[in-house]
Amino acid sequence: MCQHRFIHTGYSQICEDCGVENAILRIDTWNKFSAPLVRNYDRINRFRTKVDKICAIHSGPNCKDPVWGYLKKFKLYSPACIRYRLHRSKLNNKHYDCLRIFCDVFTSVRVNITDIHLLKKILIDRFHVIHHQWILSGEESFFSYDYLLRIMLEEMRCPLLIYLKPKTNRRRMRKYQTKLRAIQSRSENKRMNRSSVKTRSRYA
Repeated sequence: MCQHRFIHTGYSQICEDCGVENAILRIDTWNKFSAPLVRNYDRINRFRTKVDKICAIHSGPNCKDPVWGYLKKFKLYSPACIRYRLHRSKLNNKHYDCLRIFCDVFTSVRVNITDIHLLKKILIDRFHVIHHQWILSGEESFFSYDYLLRIMLEEMRCPLLIYLKPKTNRRRMRKYQTKLRAIQSRSENKRMNRSSVKTRSRYA
């Protein structure tokens, strides 16, 4: 009977004498690929999820979510109509972010974007810039994600604007506009100062 002299491959052990192989599953005590999940609030992923929903790359609420049965009861014609019904509902989670998905399911309203993945990339890249500027600014409070998504889509004159919540609070909009200009200005000043220091050191 073979006494088994095993060679370890990392995922199995093989006997040098008889060739028998046993699969082995090891859990690393520490590995950068198996580290614990980060539990901190992730603003970038939060924004990415909103973009996925408005771009209809997201599948929407779980099929068992009561919002589907609720909306199915009504004749729905537009984003505004769906938003009104959601507002009037007593649902715990109204899923306003999924307005595009609800429109695709319950109405004939369609918005066609030539390259939806390019649009997503532009929006995420723009958010990265603003998020970085906000971190450098030292501001404690962040922006409304709907506000940031709206100004980006407005700049691009994108038809997906119809799926966003209408502007309602002018005071809040002015506050966000002022804060955005301030953090962008501070970020630009810091960039210019660093550039000036590099130039002086090069020719000093």
